[in-house]
Amino acid sequence: MTAPASGSKSAAVAWSVAASLAVALAGSWLWFLRTPPAPSLDQQQLRALAAQAANPHRPSTPAAAYQDEAVKPTIREHAAEIQKPWLAYLAGKPARSEGAVTLSWTIGADGRPTQVAVTHSDFEQAALNEGVRAALAAIVFPPPPAGQPLAVTHQLFFKQEPAAR
Repeated sequence: MTAPASGSKSAAVAWSVAASLAVALAGSWLWFLRTPPAPSLDQQQLRALAAQAANPHRPSTPAAAYQDEAVKPTIREHAAEIQKPWLAYLAGKPARSEGAVTLSWTIGADGRPTQVAVTHSDFEQAALNEGVRAALAAIVFPPPPAGQPLAVTHQLFFKQEPAAR
């Protein structure tokens, strides 16, 4: 862009406005080219991020790891005891043949469950819900990490298998 001849006052104003507008537009469009500063991470955070990236399915907290590595396997080991109330329920030929029971409890420092409660059930039969609750209350779990009581919520799924022919 070249400056107008010195004789035209309106052309000079127009050129000044155009030049100002060009500078403003260039400045406003350059913001996206700037890279924001990277957040500052300490070495421990970097190691944690690298470990999570290496194994994205690994639990992110000690409590989650304890549930995956101790609670779930212990429940599977005691599946036969937990299924006894379910089998008794099925013997009554109920209309509902599948569903879930959600339980919450606290695992004490010694691994014993306390405050075991059914927080949700797809089944209306109290005997089934109480039987599942009692079976879970009788299980001794591995002690939680750091010897601290840990609150747990777990959902158990039940489904009647088709009869073998």
